[in-house]
Amino acid sequence: MSDEKSARESWQSSVTEAQPPTMDEVRKSVGKFYRRVWWRNAIEYAACVFVVGNFSWNAFTLEHVLQRIGSVMIVIGTLFVAWQLHRRASAVHPGTAGTMPIMDFVRFQLVRQRDALASVLWWYLLPFVPGMVAIVAGSMALRAEEGQAAIVKGSIAVAVMLALFAGVWWLNQWGARKLQKHIDYIDALMGEKE
Repeated sequence: MSDEKSARESWQSSVTEAQPPTMDEVRKSVGKFYRRVWWRNAIEYAACVFVVGNFSWNAFTLEHVLQRIGSVMIVIGTLFVAWQLHRRASAVHPGTAGTMPIMDFVRFQLVRQRDALASVLWWYLLPFVPGMVAIVAGSMALRAEEGQAAIVKGSIAVAVMLALFAGVWWLNQWGARKLQKHIDYIDALMGEKE
């Protein structure tokens, strides 16, 4: 019995309690998080400019009317996505926290980014679907004389788009789960629950 007790005491004494991060460490990680969100959004906005430019051109140059309509729908969807990205997931500089305690500010920003990532299907992916469907339908209509080959090519295009959408959705859900772990850590430090 004494061997068991001494083994338990030895094991318990070897475990060190986690120390909360220092304020300097918190400020550094907040700054790093802000820069990562800022750069992610800058890349997203640059992609939006590229997509709007490319599909605006396509709206005037593609052969089939459905392809041109689909291109306009992609432009509108892209503008909607850019607006939602700004509204839901813009980078908020830590200097704007004012008198808010830093841990509350950090938690609020993490929750905001988590929620944006978790809901990406509705505001980031689905706005592109109508335009893509119209473009594929127009492409298939142009190849109608190919018969079965047109259907196969259209089906492959749809499958590739669905796989791409599924990958983007999965990556964003993974990111949301990672952010939730940070939120849980802050809640444990502050002794709170969401």
